[in-house]
Amino acid sequence: MQINKLMSQEAKSVQPSENLANVARIMQSQNIGLLPVEEEGRILGVITDRDIVTRGLAQGKDPQSMSVREAMTSPATCCHEGDSIESAADQMKKGHFRRLPVLDKQDKLVGVLSLDDIAQRGSAKLAGETLAKVMEASEPNLALA
Repeated sequence: MQINKLMSQEAKSVQPSENLANVARIMQSQNIGLLPVEEEGRILGVITDRDIVTRGLAQGKDPQSMSVREAMTSPATCCHEGDSIESAADQMKKGHFRRLPVLDKQDKLVGVLSLDDIAQRGSAKLAGETLAKVMEASEPNLALA
C-alpha cells in the first residue's frame, strides 16, 4: 500500500522565523506534535513539541523570542507519497521517528504520515513493530539509574 492512501493530507507548515510560542499554540489547537518547517517551498526541517521543550523551555529560553530555526530538527527525514508503507516504516525505525513529512514528486509538502495512520488505515502489525523499534531510542538506561 502506498503512503498517499494513509497519510494525513492537511499538512500545515511553519516558517523558520516563527516564534516557538505561536508554534506551540498551533500544535495545541490542531492536536499535533510535529510541524514541517518550510521556506520558499522547500522543507528545511521539522519542529516537534519535544524540540520546543528540550531546545527551548528546558534551557530557559523565551518561547516568544526564540525562533523555530533555533529549535527545529534539520534536515528533515521525509518520504514520498508514492512510497510503500513498508519503506516509510523502515525510515521511522532507523531514525526513531513517529511521524514523517510526505512530499510529492516535485518535493512539495503534501501531508504527514504518522504511526497512528499506519495502525488505523494500514497495518496494525507493521505499526506495532515500528513503534517497538522507535521506542528503543527513548527507553531509559536502567543501568545508570
